Amino acid sequence: MEHPELIRHARRLLELIEQHYGAGTLGATLEFLRTYSGQKSGFYQVLNRIVQRVNLPQAREHANHVLMGFIDYIEGGLETGDSPGQPIPLTAIQAILDRAQRLVRSPQVPAWAVVILAGGALGAFFEIWVRSANLKLGRRTPSIEYCAKLLVEADRLPAQDALELKKWDDLQQQALMEKDTVIEPDQARKMLQWIQLFIKKYEGQPLAPTAGQAG
Repeated sequence: MEHPELIRHARRLLELIEQHYGAGTLGATLEFLRTYSGQKSGFYQVLNRIVQRVNLPQAREHANHVLMGFIDYIEGGLETGDSPGQPIPLTAIQAILDRAQRLVRSPQVPAWAVVILAGGALGAFFEIWVRSANLKLGRRTPSIEYCAKLLVEADRLPAQDALELKKWDDLQQQALMEKDTVIEPDQARKMLQWIQLFIKKYEGQPLAPTAGQAG
């Protein structure tokens, strides 16, 4: 499905959520995100976890937020990053982080949902970075930890930054995997701040070796 059609479909789902919300609409939204953003994406994972945790009326606002975030993502024009040497396209990733910043200020949105969404943006950044650096991912689904490992081995990412990254990756995994986990809003805010600074640090040099490794 082309981007304009994806956006039209997503906006139609937003209309249905507003006008005819129910289990069927929520199911259609989940399936749409699973199909077109991917089962590992932050969008699908956030909404899927919300459905497991809250009742149908409570899930309505969250479904609306997640769909609007997905529209921001598509309208941001995320590229595949398949051409080595091209800068990492950050407009769509930044759109997700901007949405997460707005959500973290809302008392109605649980902090763990913000953490999952922010982690999805960070994962997208790493996957594009790895592909633009022409590093082989193989057949496995690229996790943040695995992408960071490849970049450290290729002298693109300092080991110390990879260690700091693991703390936030672990927080995202906690939000994803532990049904009764409690994550404080301050943790989500700190994670978002760290991701913003991390991306700013590396966005202009996705293919550059780390300091001391340039040949």
